Amino acid sequence: MSTLPFRLALALCVCAFPACDEAPVEPPPEVEPTALVQQDWPADSSVIFVLIDTLRADHTSLVEHRLGRDTTPFLREIASESFVFQRHYVNATWTRASMASVFSSRLPRSHGCETRDGLLVEEIVTWPEVLQENGWQTRAVVTNGNVLPAFGFGQGFDDFEHVRDHPRHAYSDAWKVREPMLRAVDHIGSDKGMVWLHYVDPHDPYMHHDDADYNPDYHGSINGTLEVMEPYNWAPPPAADRDEIVDLYDGEILWFDHQLELLFERLEKRGLLERSWVVVTSDHGEGLWDHRIRAHGQEVFEEQVHVPLVIRPPGGLAARQDIHEPIAQIDVGPTLLDLLGQPIPPDFEGHSWADVLRGEQPAPARPVIIHELLDFTQLYAIIDGHEKLILDRDPKKGSIRLYDLVANPSEDVDRALDLRERRSSSATRLLRMLEESIAESAARRPAGTLGGMERMSPELEAELKALGYLGDGPPDEESDGAPTAGPAGSAHESIAPHDDTPENQDH
Repeated sequence: MSTLPFRLALALCVCAFPACDEAPVEPPPEVEPTALVQQDWPADSSVIFVLIDTLRADHTSLVEHRLGRDTTPFLREIASESFVFQRHYVNATWTRASMASVFSSRLPRSHGCETRDGLLVEEIVTWPEVLQENGWQTRAVVTNGNVLPAFGFGQGFDDFEHVRDHPRHAYSDAWKVREPMLRAVDHIGSDKGMVWLHYVDPHDPYMHHDDADYNPDYHGSINGTLEVMEPYNWAPPPAADRDEIVDLYDGEILWFDHQLELLFERLEKRGLLERSWVVVTSDHGEGLWDHRIRAHGQEVFEEQVHVPLVIRPPGGLAARQDIHEPIAQIDVGPTLLDLLGQPIPPDFEGHSWADVLRGEQPAPARPVIIHELLDFTQLYAIIDGHEKLILDRDPKKGSIRLYDLVANPSEDVDRALDLRERRSSSATRLLRMLEESIAESAARRPAGTLGGMERMSPELEAELKALGYLGDGPPDEESDGAPTAGPAGSAHESIAPHDDTPENQDH
């Protein structure tokens, strides 16, 4: 096993100065999928599943950071002996719906746990359940109240711990939960174990860290709290304040990267890096006003759906292997089960990439489907190669737009092909595929997927409110950068009718 270098202390010291983001970080060299070497790994390996809440891909050092910053030097070191998926997409852009897709390998319309009232019902099989039934000891330590057993996320776990720093303080950062996380790791025996570690960093509120301050000269009113940022949820503040919020977000990422280093030190000390699959990923990104919103949910643009995915095999790879084909988060579960020699449930909608990781076949080219149904949002998207179609089913302002992610990587609305104005065979094909997928998913949705609100204790309700999860939808007026749409016309008539089943009438 190679020893991971632990070099973050120097990076943190350097970042205490304003010039820490002046030197661009060189992007890692690209490695074609054909360079993957055929390998085999033991089927009785353990699994360490690390979820970093609200981490968008282009604010890490796994790719070229949009501001040239080295925000994840340690994660980059992990990636140096891992498979790195350059185009990993979530299937929903808020925690509960996204994590339900992670564990069930089903799209949100299919698993039904897609709204604030959603539940992951028992009849849906999850991949932790498969491991548990086949001899794996399974544990979960989470810091986000959206993924508790009350909402169905205890399925498949022998032990489930929800860590709160204080009954009246919902936000428990990685330092405050280090001991429960490390205890969970220590409980993995010499045989098969699986642990899910769900960190809430860098979710808002954005905490300031002196040793990860990208702008120590800022003296404005922005402090990263939800109360201060709330007026700007749908439109950015003045430039200096906007930059400070982005700096705070990046500072959270850099600070957390050191906490990740501490976790890996324990994994190495316990010998788990030699005999475990380690997965590091996120549940969604963060808007930061790249389009219209600061936080997440209610949009399916790249900043919210493109998140990191690093998979490190037991013992690590001799060199980093980058995979460039799009992969969906619903593919992670079946991939892990396949690598561990376990059966993949027939209801899983994701696909295994195990043969790709073993070097037995090239990466497949499959479309990725995204569903976002939160508050008043009815958004769907399909990504196929470099093309991305976004379907907005808002009955008043619905739209269908096709984006070229190579020619228009920032998803400029004005540069997109608007199907209300002009047709194309490519857009028509993608729309048909997307509508068929939505209908199939809705038909598979089990009964009883609502009722999550009734299961919340006053303490949990306060926690979710403190994390901004019990708010309302967007304001009626359109904000700058918002996807605009005129009245529904003939082009809008091609949109599949909105699903008005009783379980969906809360949108």
